[in-house]
Amino acid sequence: MGYDILFSKNKYRNILRAIQFLPWLIPDAVVACIWLAMYLPTGGFINTVLRNLGLYSLSQNWLGQRNTALLALVLAESWAWYAFFSITYLAAIQNIPSSLYEASVIDGANKRQIFFYITLPLLRPIMLTTSTIQFIWLFRYFDLIWIMTRGGPAKATETVATQIYKYAFFNYKLGESSALGGVGCIVMLIGVIIYLYFYNKAEKLRG
Repeated sequence: MGYDILFSKNKYRNILRAIQFLPWLIPDAVVACIWLAMYLPTGGFINTVLRNLGLYSLSQNWLGQRNTALLALVLAESWAWYAFFSITYLAAIQNIPSSLYEASVIDGANKRQIFFYITLPLLRPIMLTTSTIQFIWLFRYFDLIWIMTRGGPAKATETVATQIYKYAFFNYKLGESSALGGVGCIVMLIGVIIYLYFYNKAEKLRG
């Protein structure tokens, strides 16, 4: 469905794309509240739907169990980030010269070959960029996690950001908090260096 909206050629295409981009514009705190309400054990949208379908065994406390809390957060975050990635990849795909696709069709390439030998290689730089952005963002991601689980249950959804916050404002261990923040910065710096290396390599292959 998302693919059809992005690449459809009807006259409402731009409106549909704008609607699809709305989750990215919603503040993280609001996203957290929306999904927190959906995950409520009693009266939550997800459990209510499951019970109405007769799937009582699947109804559970999604944010209160170690084996489901992280998955629940990933789903909420993916919903918020989906619009950003879809628009980014849309722009990248539209930037690929149509002559490459026309030439490949003339040469007898099928859709799978076109995807793996033309589309995917040319998308490699943007894939590296978006992956690095997400990697850096995860180190500072705080609002949604703190509102929904506070790093629980039993540290199942703990991140660097939530640990730094707890060290500083709950345990008053400012030294440990600063040290953890410094380690996080070093890890992000290493990630950016790796990204630049592979990005330049991908650009050379593309050129």
